[in-house]
Amino acid sequence: MTNVIKITIDNAKMNYAEINIIVKELPGIYEKGKHFHIRCMAHIINLVVKMGLKYKVCHVKSMQEEVNYIRASPQRIKTFKQAMNDVAVAVETQRFLCGETHTRWNSTFELLSSVYDVKDAFPEYSHQDFEMIKRMMEFLWKFKKKTEKVLCSSKPIVHTYTWEIQDIEQHLRKHETNTDFLFMVLEMKEIYDKYWGDYDKISGYVFFATLLDHQCKSKFLKIVFIQMLKAKNKDNK
Repeated sequence: MTNVIKITIDNAKMNYAEINIIVKELPGIYEKGKHFHIRCMAHIINLVVKMGLKYKVCHVKSMQEEVNYIRASPQRIKTFKQAMNDVAVAVETQRFLCGETHTRWNSTFELLSSVYDVKDAFPEYSHQDFEMIKRMMEFLWKFKKKTEKVLCSSKPIVHTYTWEIQDIEQHLRKHETNTDFLFMVLEMKEIYDKYWGDYDKISGYVFFATLLDHQCKSKFLKIVFIQMLKAKNKDNK
């Protein structure tokens, strides 16, 4: 094993142990393996969003419970499909209600999206309920696209890593004063800062790859480092 430059993994403890073992076996590894481990972007996005979703926004929580209730019974599924047929003029999709997978935050987005698509089949809910769901979907859309880009890519994307994490940081900062998502964003920002808020916690290979990208300028990395230093030293101007 002499041609390995880095390994991307999640945060499981056994993975850290595995990295330490591999580093010891690699001859002349750069800076004694300091940059060898690159944390999986999709995994961190999942942690960030799941932290925010633990706050049960009332309209969203009621929809999650309603969907789980409907999907739990073949009879209720049949009844709801009939309700969809009864409002066929308003409902423009044949998509049924999506369930959730607790290990994947984007399944919650898909659930909300499927509910919004057939909202006319939920006469007991108000316009306000669906407006909140729409705002939640708009807030989560950024994270959904980032997750899809990382998971579905068939080409190297490490050179975009710095751009992507800065885009997420700006998105969180934009919504940290939004009353709809205030408590969510504060918690999400803590997880973001834990992994990406300090340049010392990010593999140097990420920054090297960004600098080698022909679309990037060194000035961009300077701005990134300044922002990270400000976050790291909030009380020290």
